[in-house]
Amino acid sequence: MIRPPLTDRQIEQLAEGYPPGSPTLRVLDLEEALTSMAQELRQARAARRDERQAAIFVWAKAAFTVEQATSLPQRALRLLEEAVEAAQACGLAEDKAIDIVGFVYDRPAGDLAQELGGVGVTVLALAAAAGLSADAEEEREVSRVLAKPIEHFTARNAAKNAAGFLVVGAGEE
Repeated sequence: MIRPPLTDRQIEQLAEGYPPGSPTLRVLDLEEALTSMAQELRQARAARRDERQAAIFVWAKAAFTVEQATSLPQRALRLLEEAVEAAQACGLAEDKAIDIVGFVYDRPAGDLAQELGGVGVTVLALAAAAGLSADAEEEREVSRVLAKPIEHFTARNAAKNAAGFLVVGAGEE
């Protein structure tokens, strides 16, 4: 639950029991209240992100089929596609993108949970460098995607699959 900022009266009520002008109230109680409010805000944001994730999962199953929406290699391929598009939008040269793929695949595979965390951290750092809010851009993209007819994405997915970018079933490696 997100609380509004403290009113002057609430601050006065917090001050009851403290000597007049006590710095303890201003430093400790207000700091504690702000810390609590910040924690509640983080929890609310996390809940909204979990709700967006659930909505996108329902959407992905409808747009791409359950098999493709739940295939880790297929979702990874689409994540790679988006990452390459973001790199291209940042002006990264194609040869550097190709080089990093070889560099990564020359090492042992990581843990998916940690690597997803790394993707999230990297998105936050890129957004900050670009002067954007990762959260706001994610919300905007979810809204844009969900506002379009599902058939739009089903057709785009079919075209990518026909171009050889379907890795579910026998093609998974």
